[in-house]
Amino acid sequence: MSWHSTPYLGPLLINALMSAALSLLVVWRRRSAPGAKPFVVLTLAVAGWSIGYALEMLSADLASALFWAKLEYLGIVALPLTWLSFALQYTGRERWLTRRRLGLLLIEPVAIVALVMTNDWHRLVWRTMAMEERSIASLLILTHGPAFWIHTLYTYVLLLAGTVLLIRSMLRAPRLYRAQALGLLLGCSAPWLGNILYVADLSPFSQLDLTPFAFAVTGIAFGWALFRTHLLDIVPVARDTVVEHMKEAVIVVDARSRVVDLNPAAQRLLGQGAAAAIGQPAAQLFAGWPEFPADQLSAAELHREFQQPTASAPRHFDLSITPLRDRRGGLTGRVVIIGDITERKHAEQALIQAKDAAETANRTKSAFLANMSHELRTPLTAILGYADLLRLEAEQQGHADLVPDLSIIQASGNHLLELISDLLDLSRIEADRMDLRLARFDLAALIHDCADAARPVADKNRNSIRVSCAGDVGAIVGDRAKLRQVLLNVIGNAAKFTQAGEVTVTAARMPAARGDSVQIQVADTGVGMDQRQLAELFQPFTLPDGAPAREQGGSGVGLALSWRLCQLIGGQIEVTSQIGRGSTFTISIPAALSPRAPAPTADVVTLA
Repeated sequence: MSWHSTPYLGPLLINALMSAALSLLVVWRRRSAPGAKPFVVLTLAVAGWSIGYALEMLSADLASALFWAKLEYLGIVALPLTWLSFALQYTGRERWLTRRRLGLLLIEPVAIVALVMTNDWHRLVWRTMAMEERSIASLLILTHGPAFWIHTLYTYVLLLAGTVLLIRSMLRAPRLYRAQALGLLLGCSAPWLGNILYVADLSPFSQLDLTPFAFAVTGIAFGWALFRTHLLDIVPVARDTVVEHMKEAVIVVDARSRVVDLNPAAQRLLGQGAAAAIGQPAAQLFAGWPEFPADQLSAAELHREFQQPTASAPRHFDLSITPLRDRRGGLTGRVVIIGDITERKHAEQALIQAKDAAETANRTKSAFLANMSHELRTPLTAILGYADLLRLEAEQQGHADLVPDLSIIQASGNHLLELISDLLDLSRIEADRMDLRLARFDLAALIHDCADAARPVADKNRNSIRVSCAGDVGAIVGDRAKLRQVLLNVIGNAAKFTQAGEVTVTAARMPAARGDSVQIQVADTGVGMDQRQLAELFQPFTLPDGAPAREQGGSGVGLALSWRLCQLIGGQIEVTSQIGRGSTFTISIPAALSPRAPAPTADVVTLA
């Protein structure tokens, strides 16, 4: 082969490199996106055509030019089919391109390649072939035969079909997808126009095929679509595809309630194909559905549920009717959507039954706890009484060695009695049988009394308890016994879970527009709690694994009862804690509690 230079070489090679780069970019980053595979083949075909035409123009003899012209057809025949394939996948109509249809569409490209390669025998593609020397290049001058014109018509039909699909998608799509489609249309239109000028012999440069040069516009437009509009990163899903794959039955009726379309789910539900159903009155489709509200199909808008009896069990459906209107607001039809909600109804029924069972179990538990607490408290009181008598008798008769054991019996019995009392109170609250006994009392005196009660535990753990009450705390109106129980639990816990530290109890009045409240803070320098322990802090009978409460013999009842008692007297408990730095319990209660039962308030648990 002999070669000579041409100034057209640069633009053609740039087009080829640009197309190859776009193809590699899609393969590397977007290969799984709908339309990516035909897009890659499309850009490679553009690159092949550009390189082939460049080598054709570089050839100095007819045989070399014809060799490259024939190889160009590998890219030429791939362009229209890959363009249509891309448009179908991009617009969500890939199901149309079955293997059978693809095989039929491939017949013409394969045939034209075969005719091109054997053109010297039949001259069906090119009738005459000659080289013409120009000042800037040697051009291959061809006169076209009938096979060329058949292929040109076939190419334009496929290009037009793909272009129409993109235009329709662009007109209905959001702004981003419009920009994508616009870039694709510009990239396709430029070489198409160049090819029309060449085929119709209207090119300003006689016998020069402008199509490969127009691929520069294709590369720029496709590159802009890829980088600026996220082409193949964000691909639109056609509305038709969404409807076709919906589990709900979708039936479209016109203004006279005649069926004009229905999706596969509706066909399965009704047991009729689209051909048989379309054109029928919608009410006629549901003639075998006795519970279906056929008389309401003409309603402007509707949403309701209905049942359909079957041989095994009734099925439940959700019916929705939405009007379709034109731009002037006139009614053009309705969309009827029917969803099978049988499983949801069964789940709801199961939840209701489970809720009833849980409430029954909870009432049974509360009654059991109340009865058992009474049954246990009576003999336990007797045990404690006799243990106290035995201890006194042992001290009087000089049996000092028995006194410690009897004291342990008393201490353990008292602890058990406190636990039983807490269980009884908890069951009363859950059964809504806990009454309030309101009275006026000195809050500061109550706090000092509770702190003194916790001092033995604090002394045992080498802690100090400091109480500080503001001068305006004074007397409040509330249930003294229940507040005392809350304070004993909170201050006692602080003293129990702090070692060689300090427990600080402060109280102050907090003025408010709806009535003053009192805030009591119990802060310790103890072990603190993590988020998991805080989340379970007020749950009854719950002690987190590894929690210090297990080491200290906690029952998981005291704080749960304190929280419910605090709610009962119109207050709330807030907790902040940090591992290794201690916890702070903040109790807020109204300074004057109304005789009516207060609304429960939620606890607030935070981790510092």
